[in-house]
Amino acid sequence: STLQAWAAGAPKRIWLDKACINQSDIDANLQALPIFLSGCKHLVVLLGPTYTSRLWCVVELFVFLRMGGERERLGVYELDASAASDKAGAHASVLAFDASRAQCFLSRDRHHLLAVIESGFGDCEPFNHIVRAIFCDALGIEVKAGKEQKRWSLSRRARGVRPAAERVRV
Repeated sequence: STLQAWAAGAPKRIWLDKACINQSDIDANLQALPIFLSGCKHLVVLLGPTYTSRLWCVVELFVFLRMGGERERLGVYELDASAASDKAGAHASVLAFDASRAQCFLSRDRHHLLAVIESGFGDCEPFNHIVRAIFCDALGIEVKAGKEQKRWSLSRRARGVRPAAERVRV
């Protein structure tokens, strides 16, 4: 299985968000999420067909990278990818990722997380592009370039966010 392959070898120490964050007081724990994730040597993503539809999952990936985590320290493992249809479903979800369509159990969490993404990127599209690129790189998915693809970075200097006066909302 995917988890057995990942866990093989040296003993692993893990921080499991679902078990370590008080699910009844997420707001208080959200403030500490950057601290939790910046202390991680590696981030393991267990990618299944629904991963990209869960906004919290993708935001944790964003926070890990934003706090200095490098792509080389990101491990992406496909769950249930033994069947070609499962693998195709996970790959399709990656290619179609759109943060504005992802969901949270609580709608207030969704609105809050989307506001965080928009404050960092101006809108969701640059974030979407980064998430797609991360997963395509990790999974070896070839993507044909569109008309013009912008390169977005998570660094403060080069993240490509235009000042508010230059943003155009439709």
